[in-house]
Amino acid sequence: MVRPNYTLSLLPLLLLACRAERRTTDTRTPTTPPTRVAHGPIATPVSVTEHHVGPIPLDSSFSYLAAHFPGFHADTGYVEETSFPTWTFTVSGVTATAWHTYRVTDSTQGPDMWTVTGSGILLADSVAMPPTWGELRARFPGRATLAFDDLGYHVEVCALPGLTFFLDFPDGKEDPDTMSVASVPRSALILQIGIYPRRPYLPGSPRDQTCSQGAT
Repeated sequence: MVRPNYTLSLLPLLLLACRAERRTTDTRTPTTPPTRVAHGPIATPVSVTEHHVGPIPLDSSFSYLAAHFPGFHADTGYVEETSFPTWTFTVSGVTATAWHTYRVTDSTQGPDMWTVTGSGILLADSVAMPPTWGELRARFPGRATLAFDDLGYHVEVCALPGLTFFLDFPDGKEDPDTMSVASVPRSALILQIGIYPRRPYLPGSPRDQTCSQGAT
């Protein structure tokens, strides 16, 4: 049910990274040694999954987050020129920002999206998140999907369910609509992780079709 006084039309802007179109599959294992980009000082490691960032459960309501993690910073975030309420939490060297797609934060609801940045992020199997795409593929070489839209390039790796990696690299000669995962430069920087607690992976979706084939 749509609640009065809230703006639902903003939701597609935040969830552009969930688009099913323009995705391709790559199952090859990288063979070229990755280019290493230096990190700053590494803080205490923080586990990040589709369910939590350290002790923070990502599917919690705003009222739960406020009660259990009161040190957050309320602010406004922007997708292009559209503003959204944001709550930013810091866990060691990791910053987790909760995005809400209503004009006014509804404390009974939870965030629609989280963006996670910082040093000391631990992925599955206690693997430290590297700064580049090539290093990430070296650790998780299985199936993956690539998408390009108004938010730029972002990928999902089947071995890391629920995590969307936003990338930054110079535009090449290849048409973004025809790029594959194999075409992404190994030196592409990982800008942040996007996590969508309310987004189910529907049976039959492109990601489901890709990942249900299993990693090779």
